[in-house]
Amino acid sequence: MTPPIRFPYTQRSITGEETGYVPLLPLVLEKDGHTQSVAAMLDTGAAVNVMPYSVGAALGFVFE
Repeated sequence: MTPPIRFPYTQRSITGEETGYVPLLPLVLEKDGHTQSVAAMLDTGAAVNVMPYSVGAALGFVFE
């Protein structure tokens, strides 16, 4: 079994309002030759995960 990895909590703000501290996981997403570097919020209790529209568009996903 691999040892656990700890991620530091980073203060986040959305639209200028402070929302608190969250653990962030740095990722590089790739699709069809397009890459996008992002910081994903770790939410171990989430039932659903979402990707921001701008990240999907930068990777070439078509939303119809």
